[in-house]
Amino acid sequence: MYETKKELSMTLDKKKVPWAGVITNIQSNVLEALARYKFLTMSQMLALDIGTVHYQYLWKQVASLRDRGKPLVGCHNFKIPQPRKGKVESMYYLTKEGKRSLVLDLLIPEEEIKMPLGKTVAYKDYLHRKFTIDFQIVLDKWATQKEYEVPFFDTYFDKTGNNRVGRNLRAKTRISLSDTDYFIPDGAFKVFKPDGSQKLYLFEMYNGKDSARIVRQMHKHAQAMTFRCTHKKYDLDESKSYKVVLVFQFHSILESVIARVQNDPAFTYVQKYFIFKSNEDLKNTSFDEWVTATGETQSFV
Repeated sequence: MYETKKELSMTLDKKKVPWAGVITNIQSNVLEALARYKFLTMSQMLALDIGTVHYQYLWKQVASLRDRGKPLVGCHNFKIPQPRKGKVESMYYLTKEGKRSLVLDLLIPEEEIKMPLGKTVAYKDYLHRKFTIDFQIVLDKWATQKEYEVPFFDTYFDKTGNNRVGRNLRAKTRISLSDTDYFIPDGAFKVFKPDGSQKLYLFEMYNGKDSARIVRQMHKHAQAMTFRCTHKKYDLDESKSYKVVLVFQFHSILESVIARVQNDPAFTYVQKYFIFKSNEDLKNTSFDEWVTATGETQSFV
């Protein structure tokens, strides 16, 4: 007879009894969310309505996935505090064992599962990556409310190829402008409506306050749009348009960029395809309403 639950658990693990590493409904939700978003903080999991609104309870559920004999999730901690804001949240991600569990136990197709390759997150990229995922979460929640579908959301930290064998590892969103020139949008996704129509979007998350640098980066988008480089990458009919979604860390920089774009001839014929919001706008305004480069309001779809 086993005197404690710990003794029972240790014995079951040794015997590899199938239900020794049982996964709760909340833990299953966590694994599926990590498969879609690749990296998540605890606050982002709570924003996803993962099954509880209580931080401490969710933390215990995630800690169980992380601390078991064969961890299903990994955790990347950041020891360097963010200037003036204190320590940032840890980011969680799937391990190979977590992916295996999703495929074998939850029957998730392997090609739908995102997990990091090699190193996880560089500290200098933390906020940019977190804000990108924040946007994807808001997008998915909006799509669910509208009964739309977002079949994929590729990011600049999703890769294709293999450096060890083919030495051809590249960002999944990379768009070639010529044989020697390219750019890498922060995201690319499609929205499907119930009537069968669909639209492609490219996404950029702009941190910092250098509006001139941002506009120079936007020139790449204008070039890709004008010469149909994006159309070629995503097999888009040349008669179809797409939108470039621009989200800014600071609303003041959004306004500065719009003013620059309005006076830049490179955007004369493509202004209407760029739509803008700040992080603050995403929290406080309707997701359906976006500002264009002309200063007018436009719907997202």
